[in-house]
Amino acid sequence: MIKYLKTKPLEALLGLFSTVIIVSAGVYKIYALNWTGVIISLVLGLVFWLGFIKIVAKNTVYNSKEKIQIKSLKIGHWILIISYLLISLAALYTLWQSCSGEALVSPWAVIPNYFFILYALATAILLFLIIKVQNNKTLYSLNLILISLHYLFSFIIAVIIYKIGYGYDPFIHQATMELIDKQGAVEPKPFYYLGQYGLLVIIHKITGLSLVILDKLLVPIMAALFLPLALNDFINKYFSKNKYRQLLFLIALVIPFSFFILSTPQNLAFLFLLLAVLYGATNYRLTLVLALAACLIHPLAGVPALVLSLLLIINHNQFRINKSLIKIGYLVLAILAFLGLPLAFYLSGQSQLVWNLNSYSSFLISLAPTLSLPYKETWLLNLAYFYGQNLQLIITLLILAGAYLTYRRHRQDFKLTAPLSVALAVLGSYFLVSQLSFNLIAYEQNDFARRLIMLVVILSFPAILLTLGNLTGRIFEQNKFYKISWLIILTTLITASLYFSYPRQDHYYNSKAYAVSTSDQEAVNWIENQTKNPYIVLSNQQTGAMALRSFGFDRYYHNLYFYPIPTSGPLYQYFLDMVYVQANRETMNKAMDLAQVNEAYFVLPKYWWAFNKILAEAKLSADSWQKIDGGQIYIFKYIRSLN
Repeated sequence: MIKYLKTKPLEALLGLFSTVIIVSAGVYKIYALNWTGVIISLVLGLVFWLGFIKIVAKNTVYNSKEKIQIKSLKIGHWILIISYLLISLAALYTLWQSCSGEALVSPWAVIPNYFFILYALATAILLFLIIKVQNNKTLYSLNLILISLHYLFSFIIAVIIYKIGYGYDPFIHQATMELIDKQGAVEPKPFYYLGQYGLLVIIHKITGLSLVILDKLLVPIMAALFLPLALNDFINKYFSKNKYRQLLFLIALVIPFSFFILSTPQNLAFLFLLLAVLYGATNYRLTLVLALAACLIHPLAGVPALVLSLLLIINHNQFRINKSLIKIGYLVLAILAFLGLPLAFYLSGQSQLVWNLNSYSSFLISLAPTLSLPYKETWLLNLAYFYGQNLQLIITLLILAGAYLTYRRHRQDFKLTAPLSVALAVLGSYFLVSQLSFNLIAYEQNDFARRLIMLVVILSFPAILLTLGNLTGRIFEQNKFYKISWLIILTTLITASLYFSYPRQDHYYNSKAYAVSTSDQEAVNWIENQTKNPYIVLSNQQTGAMALRSFGFDRYYHNLYFYPIPTSGPLYQYFLDMVYVQANRETMNKAMDLAQVNEAYFVLPKYWWAFNKILAEAKLSADSWQKIDGGQIYIFKYIRSLN
C-alpha cells in the first residue's frame, strides 16, 4: 500500500475525494453535515479509502520508474520551459488586469486580443517541448506538470474574469451550501447534488476557506489535476509505441471544454464520468468508486458511469460467474442504460410524457452533421468559425473512425468496446427523453436532451483518442516540414477551441448570458435599504442570483422566495410578462397578491431587449423609480393601496 501511495499519489487522492463524496452524501442524507456529521464522514471516508487503497495496491502492476535527472535536460529544453512559464504568466497577468464587475456577455469583451497570441505562443512552445521528449524521461515528467498547468490556464479564465461570479446555477448551489454550513441540512434532500455539497462543506469546515471560492475553483482545478493523470495511463497503455503520444494530451483540447470552466454538480459529474471512462481501461476498481461518486453528484452522468463500471466488473469476473447470469446481467445493464435516464426524469415528477413524432424528425435532423462555410466576416473570424460551426461534423467523424478502429483492432478488448456500447444505449435513450416535457421555462426545455448528446461524446472519448492517436503516429513520422505545419495547425485549433469554450458575442454568435454585475449588487442593496416592510422583486436571473448571494434563502412570503428563484416559479413568469407583454401595475398587483405583500419592485437592466419601450411603460405605471449605477439598472417601486 505504501508503494502505491508513493508511486500514484494523485490517483490515491482522487480515490480519497471519491470516497469522501460517497460517504458524506450518505451521512447528509441520513443525518446532517454539522461538525458531528463532518467528523463521521471523514472517519468513515478514511476507513473505506484505506480499504480501497489496499485492494487496488495488491492488483497494481508497477513499472520500473527511473529517477528524474535534471542534468539530462539540454539548454534548449530549459529555454523552452522558461519561455513557456514567462509567456503563461504574462497571459495570466493580462487576465487578472481584465477582471470585471460589468454585466458581461462574454469574457472576450474585456480581454485584449493579444491574449490569444500569448496563449497560442504558450501552446506552441509546449507542443515543441513534447516533440523534444523522444526518450528523455525527465522531460516527459516535467511536461506532465506543464500540461496540467496549461489545462488549468485554459479552464480558469471565467473564474478570473468574472468578479462576482459566472453563470446562474452556481449562485443557487453556493447559497444552499452556505445554509448547510450554518444549520447542518436543508430540506428536501434529493439524492442528486449531495456529493458536491458534502465534499465542499467538509473542505470548508476543515480549512476555513470561503465556500464561494472553493466552489468556483472545484471543477477547473480537479479537471486540470486529474484529467492529465487519467489520460497518461490510457495513452501509455494503448500508444506505448508512439513516441509522440504525449501530444494527445494537448490534442484533446481541440474539443471545446465548456463543462470544465464552471463548477456545477452536472459539470463535476461529467468530469467523474470522463475519468471513469478513461480509468475503465486501466483500473476498473477505481472506475466503480468514480461511478458511485458521480451518481451522488448528478445521476445524469452517474447512471451511465455506473452501468459502465458494472459491465467492466462482470467482464473481469466472467470466469467465476455462470454464463447465463452474465447474459442476464448484460441485458439488465443494457436496459438500465437505455431506460434509466428517461425513467428517472419521468418518475421524479419533473416531467411528463408528450408524444410527438415531429421531435423524432427534429432529433434525426439535429444529429445529421452538415458542412458549414462561413464567409461574411474577417478571414480570422471566418477561419475560427469554419472550425467551430463544423465541430459536430468533426466530432462525429472522430467517433465513427474510432469505433471502426476499436472493432477492427481491439474487438476483444471489452474495456474499449463497453464505453461505445453504453454510448449507443444513451443515444437511444435520447429518443425517449425527447418525448418528455420538463417543468422548466420554454427556452430550457431541450437542455436535458442536449446533455445526453454530451454523455455520448464523453463515453466515446476513448474512440476519439484512438482516432487522434492513429493520426498523430502517421503525421509526425513525416519530415520536418509536415511536423511544423501540423504543429501550427494544432496551435490554431487549440486556440480556437479555447475561444469556443467560453461565451461569445460576435457577428456569428451572441450567447446573451449576461453575468451578475456590481450594478446588480448595488440594486439589491438599494432595494433592501428602502423599506422594512415585506416586499417582492421582479427581476431577471442575474439580479435574483445576487439576492441569493446577499441574503441566502432566509426570506419567503406565502411559500415564495422574494426574488424570482427558481426561474420555473410564478414570480419569474410575472417578470417575463412585465418585459415581454407590458410593464404595468396590473401585473405587479397580481404578483403582490400571490406573495401576499403590499410592496414590490421591478428591476430593469439597460441591456434588456426593448429597454426604451419597457422603461417608458414602467415610469408611467410605477409609484416611483430610481436609476442605479449611472443608468445601468432602473428600479421601479409599486405600493398597493390598502383602501
